[in-house]
Parts: sequence; structure tokens; C-alpha cells
Amino acid sequence: MPRGFAYKGLGPRDFVEGSVDTALGGNEFVTSSIELRVATPNPDITVAGFADAGALWGLDELTGGASGTIDDSYFLRTSVGLSLYWDCAFGLLQLNVAKPIDKRDTDQEERVSLNLNFQF
Repeated sequence: MPRGFAYKGLGPRDFVEGSVDTALGGNEFVTSSIELRVATPNPDITVAGFADAGALWGLDELTGGASGTIDDSYFLRTSVGLSLYWDCAFGLLQLNVAKPIDKRDTDQEERVSLNLNFQF
């Protein structure tokens, strides 16, 4: 999903302020990303600027939850940010700093994330 949003942070939710906040998932999704990477003087480090977009929708049933009717409509979320890639001994370490641009009030943000991709 788009960087800048938490795991299970977007898509249909059963949400009641202060008591219920359940991610419901969905059967349909779309994601897109564009990234421009630039080499640095250190061959193990690369920096990048990115723009991400994504949406999740399509519940099996629209029966309502604690919040009443669940909003299961398509809504494209977008974010922009910077990434730092470090090819270290453990694998490729990626630090992302992202800002969600288009979002819903119930979406959960994660502005900083760290990923480790390693190969066997």
C-alpha cells in the first residue's frame, strides 16, 4: 500500500471514535508508485523521491457494523516522500519518510517506516 499509511491503515473500517476501530479489508485494490533514485558518492547508499497511490475496497457484505453503514466506496489515497536505501551486510535497508496527501479521516498514518529486504 502507499507509504505514509500504516499496515491495515486504509480501506473500509468499522469506526466509532474512542471505542471501535477495526480494519475490514476488501477484495479489490489498486496500487501505483513512481520513484526517482539518485546515486550518492557512497555506492552502498541511494536516495529517492517518490509518489504513491492506492485504494482498497469491495467487502463481501455491506451489513453494517458498530458504526452503522460501512463506507465501502473506492477512494484513492496518495502520498509523497523521500527514501534512503542502504545496501548493508544484512540486505537492503530502506528508510521512508512520507506525507499522506489524499486520505480519509479514519485512515491511520505511518509517516516513518523501515524495511529490510534480504536474500538467501
